[in-house]
Amino acid sequence: MELKELNEKQRADHANAQMKMVKTQSEQLESRNEELETKFADVSRANMDLQKTERELRDQLVKSIPEELANKLNQRIEVSKRYLKSYS
Repeated sequence: MELKELNEKQRADHANAQMKMVKTQSEQLESRNEELETKFADVSRANMDLQKTERELRDQLVKSIPEELANKLNQRIEVSKRYLKSYS
């Protein structure tokens, strides 16, 4: 009878140890999952901010004029200023 009781106790101890190990692993996985969800939210927020910035920069680029045209316009302005100055 003692052997049977000892065997049952060992089984119970083993099952208890397995249960504790699984519980610890589960808690670690839950913690890791929360960490990943937080990091994902941060990355998603950063991505949205970058997309907004990119959209703004693209809009600015579309509204801008080529450097060559800007130089020509500046030259015409200077010529016009000199012309107006000569009649002042």
